[in-house]
Amino acid sequence: LYRTSGVELSETEEYSDTFRVQNESDILETVQKRDRLNKSITLYCDIIKQNKKSDFYPKDFSENDILFVGLQDFLSAGEKESFVFENVKTAEKRAARLSEIKTEKASLNNLIAGLKIYENVNSKFSDFVSTKTTEVFFGSISQDGAKAFVAETEDNEYLSFEILSQTSLNVVSVVALKSVAQDVAGKLNEYGFLKCPYNFDCSAKEKISEVEKRIKELDKEVLSIYKAICEDYAIIKDFKVCSDYYSFEAEKLRDAERFSCTETTFILE
Repeated sequence: LYRTSGVELSETEEYSDTFRVQNESDILETVQKRDRLNKSITLYCDIIKQNKKSDFYPKDFSENDILFVGLQDFLSAGEKESFVFENVKTAEKRAARLSEIKTEKASLNNLIAGLKIYENVNSKFSDFVSTKTTEVFFGSISQDGAKAFVAETEDNEYLSFEILSQTSLNVVSVVALKSVAQDVAGKLNEYGFLKCPYNFDCSAKEKISEVEKRIKELDKEVLSIYKAICEDYAIIKDFKVCSDYYSFEAEKLRDAERFSCTETTFILE
C-alpha cells in the first residue's frame, strides 16, 4: 500500500486527551454466553449420538456438517439472542435433570447392593427393635465371626443368637437382656459384626422391588428427555452460529482495548 502512494506513513505523534476502552465486563459476558452455547451443543450432540440406534434418532443429523451462513445472517445472529437462549435454558434444565437422575440412580443402586445381604430374610426391618428389657442386635457377620461368637457365648443364658440367612455373610439376630447388652455389643464388634443400617417397615425383597420400580421410572424419564433432545436437533445449527458470533464479538472487544481513542477517533499504531 505504501508503494502505491495510497497510504502515507508518519512517525507516531503524541496525542492529548486519549484513553483506552475497558471492555472487561462486556468480554466476560460475551464469553459466558458463548460457553453456555457450547455446553448445550456438546450435550445435544452427545445425547443424539448415544441414541443412534433408537427409533427417534434424527436420520439427517450430522455433527460435522459445514454451516453455510451469509455474512449478514452471521452479523445479525445477536438479534436472535432471545430465541436462542430460551432454547439454551431448556437445554440447561434438561442437563440438570439428567444429572439429578444419575445421582439418584447411583444412590438407589447402592441401596439395592446393601439390601441384597438381607434379601432372604422375610421379616420386616422394623421388626428388629429393642424393648424395655432387651436389646436387639440385627445385622451381618462373617461365618468365622459367627462361630467364634457362638463358641464364646453359648453358655450365656441372658442372650439368644439366631442365624436368619447364610450367604457370603451371615445375617443374624441377637437378643440380649439390658444387663449384658454392653458386653454383647463389645463381643459382636470384636468379631466383625455390622449393624443393619435400615429400619424400613418392609422386608428387603419388598424394598428392592420398590427401588427397582423407581429406577424404571427414572429410566423412562431419561428416555423421554433423550427423545425431546433428538426432536430439537435443528436448534444445534443456531447454537453453533451464535457461538461463533459471540467468539467474534469477544475478539472485537479485545481488539478495541488495544487502540488509543479520543472522543471522536481511534488511533492505529
